[in-house]
Amino acid sequence: MARRKGISLTPLIDVIFLLLLFFMLTSTFSQYASLPLSSSGAGQTAGDRAPLFLRATPEGWTLNGRPVTPEALAPAIAALRTPEPGQPVILAPANGLLAQGLVDALAALTAIGDLSVSVAG
Repeated sequence: MARRKGISLTPLIDVIFLLLLFFMLTSTFSQYASLPLSSSGAGQTAGDRAPLFLRATPEGWTLNGRPVTPEALAPAIAALRTPEPGQPVILAPANGLLAQGLVDALAALTAIGDLSVSVAG
């Protein structure tokens, strides 16, 4: 009776090494930016100040019902905000808005600074 030859593990180790090398070379170790986010919910109030309402749609943004471009957002908010710090802003994403559109709007609001941003669901 012929004796069966054992399975060599060398090709398996080579494949594992190549996969390890591939994943090490293709992965990135960069830090992703984080955006502060609070969700608006029942019972939350803006105090005595009226919040600004930014609606983000796939076609563009509107601030309090008026169209605004990302470049003109900071001056438009400066014209409407109250002098007290922490102006409340409600960001309402429209149906069909991609996640990148929401992140762009949050990044633009965060860049302005001194705003209390809430995302409406």
